[in-house]
Amino acid sequence: MWKDRQAQLCLLSILLAFLPSSSLLNGDLKYMVLAPSQLYTETPEKICLHLYHLNETVTVTASLISQWGRRQLFDDLTVDKDLFHCVSFTIPRFFSSEEGEFLDLDIKGPTHKFSKRNTVLVKNKESVVFVQTDKSVYKPGQSVKFWVVSMDENLHPLNELFPLAYIEDPKMNRIIQWQDIKTENGLKQMSFSLAAEPIQGPYKIVMQKQSGRKEEHSFTVMEYVLPRFDVDVTVPNAISVHDEILSVTACGKYAYGKPVPGDVKISICHENQYSGSETESECKEVNSQLDNNGCRKEEVNITDLQLYRTNKMYCTLQLLRVEATVTEEGTGLEYSRSRTIKVERSTSKLIFLKADSHFRHRIPFFVKVRLVDIKGAPIPNEQVFIKAQEIRYTNATTTDQHGLATFSIETSDISGHSLNIKVP
Repeated sequence: MWKDRQAQLCLLSILLAFLPSSSLLNGDLKYMVLAPSQLYTETPEKICLHLYHLNETVTVTASLISQWGRRQLFDDLTVDKDLFHCVSFTIPRFFSSEEGEFLDLDIKGPTHKFSKRNTVLVKNKESVVFVQTDKSVYKPGQSVKFWVVSMDENLHPLNELFPLAYIEDPKMNRIIQWQDIKTENGLKQMSFSLAAEPIQGPYKIVMQKQSGRKEEHSFTVMEYVLPRFDVDVTVPNAISVHDEILSVTACGKYAYGKPVPGDVKISICHENQYSGSETESECKEVNSQLDNNGCRKEEVNITDLQLYRTNKMYCTLQLLRVEATVTEEGTGLEYSRSRTIKVERSTSKLIFLKADSHFRHRIPFFVKVRLVDIKGAPIPNEQVFIKAQEIRYTNATTTDQHGLATFSIETSDISGHSLNIKVP
């Protein structure tokens, strides 16, 4: 323990080197005491004493004073010659306090008397405890397995005794408890079985330490079932404010892959998000029957949602939220799935495929762009313009079948060291 604390003593120690005035003048009798500035309860601690040029017999005592009273750390130590000695002591847990306490040191002899008081911090030494279950959600009647891991402050495995451990249901009833649980090599595995019809909700595993402190871990008990079928919705990632038709495909499939017979309700909501978190929404619905493949494709007319009328100055985001609800034939069981579509004000965009970050004078500078619609499909046979401001260069070309357009800019007339290229 003392070797482990040497580095701490160098940083956190109280160094006491005090001399009576007569001794200071003669330079013959000296005292030095070394003690940690932070002490832990229930842990062996040490105070080291260094006496030299000793010319008489003295007694040394050390006491800890707190709100609980005075506690002598070791009996009177009698010294009659030069000495370097470390004295071990242990502080009970009840002496712990988050406020500063006092360490009193007294050295007495026939002609010398020395007393000094310094502030120290006494803390309870607490272990680090983790409780982990094998799952976060359990069904009634299942077995709950959990592990208790105990470590010291340096995260080394610790064999720790827990006087009490128990399970608490959502109504704070103890449904099972154990006594004197001890970790081995820092680990203890435990388990218990849930009742066939337990109270559903959050449960707690509580581990009570010897200090009275409790460590808790929560899990949930609920009757859950997997969905009988799943719903899939296929929509474009983005549309234009000028689009009038939205293509939506909704499918219902059982877990084993068979199509679901029944109906589907498709809800399309136009949402405008404004600054200040304000949101406006307008919706329309389409009801239809699933085909033999469990799917339905609808070409929905969205002109009545008036996407183009949004105030673009204040609107920060424009979306279409599409939700498909499939109702199983015969049972009326329903499951839903939703998708979000971004509404763009532009109908196309240009992507730079080649445009080097540097150019050389008198060597042509090549630029290649691709023109695509908002869905990412290439747009052929469209005219694309390009400008180079430094040389007042403007040119146009037509995209090929892949939406590609290539430009060659002559750089001989550029007098500066930069070139700004813009595709309107």
